[in-house]
Formats: sequence, C-alpha cells, structure tokens
Amino acid sequence: MFRPSKTQSTHPLSRQPEAFLLQDFRFRFHFRFRAQAPRTPPAPFRTDRLRVPAASPAQPRALGSKVLSSEDIDIYFDRYFEYFHHYFPIVRSQDPDKLYRLSPVLFWAIIAVASRRYAKDSTLFSFLIENLPKEVWSAVANPPLSISTINALLLLCTWPLPSLRFLTDPSSSYVAIAQNAALALGFHTGRGTHPEFCIGPNRQTDITDEEACFTWMGYNIQAQRVASSNGVPPPAGFFNNAVNRAAGGRSLPDALGYFGLLYEMQKFSNRLNRTMFSVAEEGEGIGDSVIQLLEDELNKLRQLQARHSSDLDLFTILAVQFELQSYHFVPLSTADKSTFRQNANRAYSTAQALINLSLRLEASHRFLHHAPQHVFRTVLDASTVIFDMLQSAHATDLELANAEVSVKNAQEALRRCSVQDGDFAMRVLRMTESYWSLRHIMAPLEAPISNYPHRTGAVLAFGTLRRWKKELDQARMGQSGTGAGVGAGAGAAAASGGTASMPATDVSTAPGGAVAAGDPLQDIDWSMLMDDFDWSAGGGGEPNFLGLS
Repeated sequence: MFRPSKTQSTHPLSRQPEAFLLQDFRFRFHFRFRAQAPRTPPAPFRTDRLRVPAASPAQPRALGSKVLSSEDIDIYFDRYFEYFHHYFPIVRSQDPDKLYRLSPVLFWAIIAVASRRYAKDSTLFSFLIENLPKEVWSAVANPPLSISTINALLLLCTWPLPSLRFLTDPSSSYVAIAQNAALALGFHTGRGTHPEFCIGPNRQTDITDEEACFTWMGYNIQAQRVASSNGVPPPAGFFNNAVNRAAGGRSLPDALGYFGLLYEMQKFSNRLNRTMFSVAEEGEGIGDSVIQLLEDELNKLRQLQARHSSDLDLFTILAVQFELQSYHFVPLSTADKSTFRQNANRAYSTAQALINLSLRLEASHRFLHHAPQHVFRTVLDASTVIFDMLQSAHATDLELANAEVSVKNAQEALRRCSVQDGDFAMRVLRMTESYWSLRHIMAPLEAPISNYPHRTGAVLAFGTLRRWKKELDQARMGQSGTGAGVGAGAGAAAASGGTASMPATDVSTAPGGAVAAGDPLQDIDWSMLMDDFDWSAGGGGEPNFLGLS
C-alpha cells in the first residue's frame, strides 16, 4: 500500500531555496484548517488492495506466440497490485483466471502495465506493444462491452504503450468508447445492475455497485486528463453525484483516499478548462480576473481537503493549481507587464515545487517509475515553464542563481518518467538537453508567452515545444555552414532589444564549412531530433511538429 513518507527527503536534486514554497504550502494547507477536520469512520470501499495469494496458481495463458507460465502470471499480477493499482484502483478483482474469463484484453492490459517496469522476459513488453492494440480493437468491435473491457481501455489510457505518437494516440478513442459503453450499462447512476439499463444485450447482472462506481470515476478522471493532454475541449460534465454511493455518505477523499482526491481535482479541472475554452473563444487571451476567480474557488476546495496532506496528495493538488496558473502564459494583449511578471514567477515557483516533490516521491516510493501518464504530462509542463523562465528576461536573480540546479532537477524528473529509450519522455529529455546546451546562441525570450490559447489544458506543451523545435532547427541550419541558425538568432535578439550572448569562437567554422572545435552544435544528434520528433516540412515549408504525445 502506498504510504507517503513524513520525513524530509535526502534526494540530492531536491535541495534548493524553492523547497520553502512547498514547505510553506504544506504548513498552511495542513495546519490552518486542521481543527475544522474531525475524524471520520473507515471507508466502505477500499482502494489500497494488496493482492491476496490465490488458493491455486493461475492457469498458463498465451497471446499468439507468447506463452506465460502460471508463475510468471502470478508475479506480474503481484507487481501490478503492489506498485500500480493504488494510483488507479478501478479493477476490483485480483484473480487472474477470473479476469481472463471476463475479458482477455483486461488480463493482458494488466500484464502490459506490470511488464513496462518488471518484465522477466525482455521481449514480452515489446511483444505486447505490437500485438495488444490488435486485441483491443477486436474486443471493442462487438458491443455491448463488458465492464472488464471498459476497465482495460481505461488502464491503457492511464499507462499508455510507449510507442504512441500524438496524431496516432488511441487514448481519446479509448475514452470515447468507454464513455458510451459505461452509459449504456447505466454506470452514471452509481449502480451496477440498474433495472432500467440492465436489459437485453446489456443484461450483466454480476456487476456490483462498487465496481460500477469505481469504473465511472475512472472514466471521468481519464476523460479529463486525456482531453487536457491533447489540448482539446473537455468532455461533458459527467462528474455527477452517482459516485457518492462509493463514499457511504462521506466526502470522496475521506472515503477513498488518494483516488477520491484525484477525482475531486479532475472535477475542478473539468470546470476550469470548460471555462477557459469559452473565454478563449471570445478573445485572444485569458484575463487575470478570470484566473483569480477560479483560483479563489480552488483555494476553497483545498481548504475542504485540509486533512489530505501526504506528499502524494500535495502533488495532486499542486498539479491542478499549476494547470490553472499555466493560463497566465496566454495573457491578453492589454495585460499589465509587471502583473504578468509576478504571475509568471508564481507559476515558476509552483513548477519547481512540483518537480522537487516528484523527485522526493521518486526517492521514497519510486513515484515517477510507476505513476500514470498524466503525472508525466504535469512534469513536462512544469519543465517547460522552468526552461522558458530561465531563458527569458522575467527570471529573478535568485532563480538565475539556481538555474543549473533547477534544470538538472527537471531533466532528472523527465528521465525517471521514461519507460524505454525513444519514448516521449526520453525524446523530450533529449530536446531539453539540446536546447539548454545551445541557450547561449539563441535569442533571449522576451516573454514566456504561449501562442496556443485554444489548446486548453496543453497551452504550455504545444506552445513551448513548437518554439523550441523552430529554434533548434535554426541552429541546425547554422551548423550546416549556411549561418542561418546563428544569424536568425542574432536577428531575433536585436529585434527584441537583446543580444545574443555567445563568444565569436563558438560559431566559427573550419574551412569547407566543417564545424570548428568548441562549437556547441557539434555534439547534437540532429538526425535523432528529426526522426524521434517526427518533424517534416508541411505546406509552404512550415514544419509540422508531430512528436507531441
């Protein structure tokens, strides 16, 4: 069971002045409202189930040419329920044979999640990456779907296969299918066998209310996180009262712990992004007054959850606070510059707190090693703010003094999120390493503003990574001997009133256009950047960034 540490981390990358922000947040959050939070009885539904050993070993199973022994299946199920289940506890049975009978796809999805970090056979995970999607599409082609198949779709949204790319990511399709199937079974009522829905081909009389509530909660959480990751309007507000049946009359966080808190935070995120989408439709940016109103609402919600102050709880709350603050980077053209600077620095402090907290959780519980995809996306967004602020004129002297530590922390968090070489986390890590190594020849960033206000929930990832790509591409062109990259950077710097801070020797080339010794571009693997990030020329020579996932 996940038991967050109460002690201060000794992780070597988490010691920096910004840690005081997190300590202050914890103090105000936990102690200010402690007296208002009386103790309550135990929760009716447990979310922290450790797998109980079965009376007999699991039956061997095969998927195509890959055969798993009874021993291997038990090991993978043990790993899943010990290390992954508590982050997204929608699977309420622990019996491999039962789950296989109900839905082979769910069985193999659990094996895939466990084998991403604990594969006994080095070829198993790559085999599942190639073959599991075929099984999924075959299973959903014949509705109505069982609750087990719905859960399989949601697990594959929570821990997607690392081969995905943004334009081919099936998560949004999985969520849409899960929504339709869950509604058809009446899970939005909070009942597993509602007489008005349990009819005809949907007559599945063995679904408990607990199973229905957890699956409905899981759908809502993933529907919101997938929408935010893709930068599209969130789904309809299905965060209804049906899930309260799982809480036994108590608040969801009190009854269900972390999973209940995650649900409440995504409920707020849904309302936040629906509001921001409506505002973005009306203008070219987001006004400070809109953000402030929502921040006040979040503070009230946070007060109600004062008892939940573990590191994992704090990360969940800070992630939503940072998601709200990210809209400061799509300001109105009339925004006051000093106010924007203050807001940007607040977001920077929150980003650092998130990175430091994730590393502390990683040191104590291998949090990033096992965490869902939405945790990585939070780390990614926080990293983009850290890099952009340090490259802009808005960073404070203290932030600049600790720049190297902040960058190393962000890169370490990205590295810990990576499942295998070449996945999205690793590609972004390599991009940050290239970008930071070339910062001295790039134009200073006048203001860390995103040009993607309509990408609700992903304004930072889309805006920042696209701009980084263009700047690295200019540097690549400069490396080829044309001087385009350096010249473009210097020209942009002059236009913004800045200077390109780079010694002349750094941009010199040897006779014949070869890269001179000491050139910071010579160690950059440009073919990797072009291939791994799927950059190609579109209409009018405009590069298309297809690597975001």
